[in-house]
Amino acid sequence: MPINTYNVALWRQLPRETQLPYWADNVQASDPLQAVLFTMSTCQLEKVAHAAAHLVGTSEITRYQDVELYIDDEGNLKGGYLDDETV
Repeated sequence: MPINTYNVALWRQLPRETQLPYWADNVQASDPLQAVLFTMSTCQLEKVAHAAAHLVGTSEITRYQDVELYIDDEGNLKGGYLDDETV
């Protein structure tokens, strides 16, 4: 799987409650969800209300709601989310 660069932003509360993200960073990952999960792991966040991953160099943005991070038995980052949208 190719590795891409994503600009990831995380909000602990929904963006309409606070316009500034809690954290934003560029990360390399195989897909937007892995980019979000890696950033959450780096920030030591187990749950965020909203996350966005912009594929750098394109207009593609994937947004997630209510993302939860966990690590499986093999040490891989896994996550669940309520909803996603790619624009």
